[in-house]
Amino acid sequence: MKSYMFSVIAISTFMCHFWWPDTTTGYALWGVAGAFAILSVYSGIIRRDEIQEENRSKGMASAAAVIGCLVLLGLTMSAVWLIVPISLYS
Repeated sequence: MKSYMFSVIAISTFMCHFWWPDTTTGYALWGVAGAFAILSVYSGIIRRDEIQEENRSKGMASAAAVIGCLVLLGLTMSAVWLIVPISLYS
């Protein structure tokens, strides 16, 4: 359940950082989204390895790891195509 909450926080802060792309708040949300995405990937992989029998819990752990990877990919694309160009031309 912990890895699932990490992925929810990562997604919500990732989506919110688009509201303030060139402010301190946007940069902070970008960092928080990255940290929770890494936690989601790590805890999803560890949790999946610990589960013995329950398929539902194994699926949630796998989903948390996949969501964390997708958020990290989105953060990378956001930095390359949104944050860096705005910072260069401001």
